[in-house]
Amino acid sequence: MKLSRYVVWAKESSGDYLAACTLTKAIIRLNNQAKKDLEGGNINECLELTKEQFQECAEMGFLVPVELDEKNYLRYILDKDRLSPLALTTYVAFSMVCNFRCSYCYEVGQVKGQTMNENIIESLVKWYKYKLENGHFEICSVHLYGGEPLLFTPLIISLLSKLKEITTILGVKLVVRLITNGYLLTTDTVGKLFDFGLDEIHVTLDGTEEAHNKRRPLKKGGKTFNVVFRNLLNVALLDLPLDIVCRISFDRSNVNNIPKLLEQIRQKDKTGKIDPYFGSITQTISQITIPESFCSQYVLEDEEVAENVLFLYKKAKEKGFSIPDFFTLGPCMVVAEDARVIAPDGLVYKCLDMIGREDLAIGDIFSNKPRPINYDFMAGIQLESCLNTDCSFVPVCGGGCVMEAYLKKKSHKELICHRQMLEKIYRDFLPLQFSN
Repeated sequence: MKLSRYVVWAKESSGDYLAACTLTKAIIRLNNQAKKDLEGGNINECLELTKEQFQECAEMGFLVPVELDEKNYLRYILDKDRLSPLALTTYVAFSMVCNFRCSYCYEVGQVKGQTMNENIIESLVKWYKYKLENGHFEICSVHLYGGEPLLFTPLIISLLSKLKEITTILGVKLVVRLITNGYLLTTDTVGKLFDFGLDEIHVTLDGTEEAHNKRRPLKKGGKTFNVVFRNLLNVALLDLPLDIVCRISFDRSNVNNIPKLLEQIRQKDKTGKIDPYFGSITQTISQITIPESFCSQYVLEDEEVAENVLFLYKKAKEKGFSIPDFFTLGPCMVVAEDARVIAPDGLVYKCLDMIGREDLAIGDIFSNKPRPINYDFMAGIQLESCLNTDCSFVPVCGGGCVMEAYLKKKSHKELICHRQMLEKIYRDFLPLQFSN
């Protein structure tokens, strides 16, 4: 046996080591001698690990057969997941109209204020029917998106009611997820959506009242924090099996304010249902050419992202929130066979940030003829480049972000590597996860 190339090490203050297999998402703790046993890969020469423990390490993916070409094995695993999916994953942007004017919104200057109509909904229903009848899907996952989707709840109900009929006939499970700014999030609306399979809600808060209101005001002016926070708490009180995620976007301007928000959530959420998720603000197509734009001023470089990810998850753990075992960057939906973003005009994209750039659209819902660029994305060029390195993070990165390459290198075929950032994060993130 040999040590897998996809093992990442982190040393604890006690002197013990944490080993994480980025391919299988397994984590183990070893003392120094057990680490040497694992690295040696010989069950008959172990001084610390028992034969049973050695075998368990192999079953968890830390050890692989000497003759195994792990590059080919990972390519097989990733291709199997992305090219033969069991879930049809879709993001439906019912409209580009929003009641907020967020300072970092990628849609500003990039998309028109379009909204779906019933004709588009009917075409979309036919598109879903065709996809589900001609695939091998067990799940149809619909992410309600915008703009702000709850401005158009009747359209949402219209689509979901028709989809429910189709999925029921075909024996496919309908799963609905809502991505909303939370201003119009009522318990009544959540109840209606739950009947169609709603199981997860994402609401964004970017800090305490002052910080959030500055970043995410109403389009016509006005504060939003108190309304959104109250709605979030009310939904958490519902006796429904829902995952409630509070997305907290961070950059240079607000990261130090976020711990106060975490404390506020901990104090006010009596149910303990609200889980924080931290997302770094990234550059946008519409802002990258303007040096004075929000994103051009406040987007973090890799080293800063790593430092702030660790800072925020440390604060979250201190306040009693659970934190993930693994920090991941991908692989993303761009390289997945049946992950799609549906724009209000019926154009189909592979990434939310692409909406409005018709040169990046891979097709439309009115036909089933993909455009040539679809195969550029599906080739996974960046992923193949990463497989030819010794990087241990390929399973949790997948070649990086296509849109980042498009913005920074003017081509969606280029590679943007975040290996150093991931190395820094994992060195401290794993000990943080298992600290008392």
